[in-house]
Amino acid sequence: MNKRTIIILVLCAALIAAVTIISLRKDPAITGLYLNDAPTLSHKEETDKEISEVKEFQSKGSDIYLIIGIRDLDTEDIIEVTWTISDKDGDTIFQENTISPERPGSGEIIIYLLKRNGEYPEGYYTIEANLNDSLKIENEFITRAR
Repeated sequence: MNKRTIIILVLCAALIAAVTIISLRKDPAITGLYLNDAPTLSHKEETDKEISEVKEFQSKGSDIYLIIGIRDLDTEDIIEVTWTISDKDGDTIFQENTISPERPGSGEIIIYLLKRNGEYPEGYYTIEANLNDSLKIENEFITRAR
């Protein structure tokens, strides 16, 4: 074999390897948004059923955590979370979070909803999570005084 043939074979092998690596990489995804009053939600049973009712929390005395299920995130991926409250005054952004993973992988990210003056304002909340400004997933909940 001459030098030119060897170079062409090496370039073809490199091209095939690059295409294989790119095609095997899975797209990053948000697999779900789960709400709980503790940061240790075991949501495996919730992923198997459709949740039709809106979760309700006490405005005083409870904590609210958002557990974001993620798959195949890389360090360049960005998740933006917006918590919006709807009440008698209209819609207001209550909290915003931006998350960049330190390491690639799959699992869960947990975010705590901050209280104002020791409680959550009463109202209807919508949580919107965006992955890389394209994939959008939502969840909702209500806070009430009991």
